[in-house]
Amino acid sequence: MRALGFQRILGQGVLDPRAEEVKLTPMIAFLQRGAWCLVFGSLLLVGCSPGGEGGSVRGHADGVGADRFAEGMGVADSDLGEYWVEFACSADGVPLGTLAFELFAKEAPGSTRAFLRLVDLGTYDGTLINRVEREFLLQGGGDTLRPDPLGIRGLVGAQGMTREHHYGILGWAAPAAREFIICLAESPRVWALDHQGQLPLGHLISGVEVLEGLANVETRHGADNQRSVPVSALRVDSARALKGEAPRGEVIERPRPDLKGAPERVGVRHIRISFRGRGRGQERGVTRTREEAELLAQGVLTRIQSGEISFSDAARRWSEDPPLPTTGEPVLRRISNFGVVDVPAQRARQDAPRMLNTYIGELALRLRSGELSREDLLRMQELKAIEIGEWIQATALERREEVNSPAYTEVAFALRVGEVGLVVFDRFRCPDGWYLVERLE
Repeated sequence: MRALGFQRILGQGVLDPRAEEVKLTPMIAFLQRGAWCLVFGSLLLVGCSPGGEGGSVRGHADGVGADRFAEGMGVADSDLGEYWVEFACSADGVPLGTLAFELFAKEAPGSTRAFLRLVDLGTYDGTLINRVEREFLLQGGGDTLRPDPLGIRGLVGAQGMTREHHYGILGWAAPAAREFIICLAESPRVWALDHQGQLPLGHLISGVEVLEGLANVETRHGADNQRSVPVSALRVDSARALKGEAPRGEVIERPRPDLKGAPERVGVRHIRISFRGRGRGQERGVTRTREEAELLAQGVLTRIQSGEISFSDAARRWSEDPPLPTTGEPVLRRISNFGVVDVPAQRARQDAPRMLNTYIGELALRLRSGELSREDLLRMQELKAIEIGEWIQATALERREEVNSPAYTEVAFALRVGEVGLVVFDRFRCPDGWYLVERLE
């Protein structure tokens, strides 16, 4: 049935945004018992408690006394909105400038108070920004010696908050502790945070140029094989909680990139050849070895370029990715250049699963009431799925995130219309196998 073919496309993530979880980067080292004694003794000597609660700690910002945002210290929940936060940032010791944030004190007073306490106690001063993903977020604020000075892990924030995640949103890493995130893009990965229990703390009101300087740093692969570890040492040199008039007037949106004459988007289709245990190939029962996959990809490329076989016929014969159920042709993918974001198209990708699920729910109610038969339900569900799929195609849906390969994007933009190129497997830059890519537009 056509519905089954379309459901395979749903399973690839065309309609289902990839779930993303903001994981708290482990920052705590296990200490020997003797070391704990030494640390505790030192804390007693300087007059502060190890947990940071109720101890004598230095005041911050505009000179008010110690821990002024603690409960009972004079700042009521209704007054929290009068404060804003400023981060001074640097890269390898070179100052980049400041980021200013307005906090969502009305919607999340508990998180706002906890964050202001951390800022005011100097908790973030000198801490590293340890994670940067250009199309997702940056994460920082950790400290191996004081991982959670207020004991707030998982205990802050209001439930059911209506604020959404967008470019420049400040939030907690999950679970809520001392580490923070700042969203760096308008993308399905960012919007998906709305449905994963992530709690926004505030939003950027000044400092787009500084945020872009942090977002565009060179990164390397970490232990989790994600390219997210900054090569430069990015730091929050100081964080201050300030009262009074906050900076206003700056347009907070991601600047459009200088493409130097290159197009913003190209239309391509592909043949994916994977091997045993790699990517989605392991789900589809692929048995060929890596060496066999490489030889096959090169051989198919030669046959297409010589005219021996058409791209469509080769895709039907060898591609691990299914064709469109309506035409039998390989799926047209409109790929955005690096830094170019088609927000309406990406929103279509985000909204489509909910549209389909809502419609299926309505059909189920009509089935229970006896208005529809089961055959009617299946037929109408199939037609709706095809309709949504065609709508997404017409919306020029960006697909670079689904392919999840910077090498794929590079090859797509290097081709001229009508040309076919090969994206070579690389465990970091093209992890799902070899791609034969044909540029159509």
